[in-house]
Amino acid sequence: MPLARRRVRTPATLTANVPTGIVQIIGGQRKFFLSEPINLDVRRESGRWVVEYAPLKLSVAERSEEDAFAAFAEMFEVVWEHIAEAPDRELTGNARELKAAFHEVIDRVEDADT
Repeated sequence: MPLARRRVRTPATLTANVPTGIVQIIGGQRKFFLSEPINLDVRRESGRWVVEYAPLKLSVAERSEEDAFAAFAEMFEVVWEHIAEAPDRELTGNARELKAAFHEVIDRVEDADT
């Protein structure tokens, strides 16, 4: 799709709703600025839109592409809150690995209203 035809469908989603070269994810409460651009796997599967980022083990499926992007941004923020911000002593080994992966991907986090 040519750049001129891309559009933001809802502010609580990925920047510009494109699956490649993502540099920022906007959640309901936070903006996540990524260390380097990431590419998402976006596909239709069993009548649903799937948005996935395997390195962080994040995957969502929704009825519309717009809803899938919004759900991905929401899941990203929730996992950040519950895993990446948690003390290591409260996490399992797998959760600590996921926390480390999040911290590698994210450069900085700001409040969404700034």
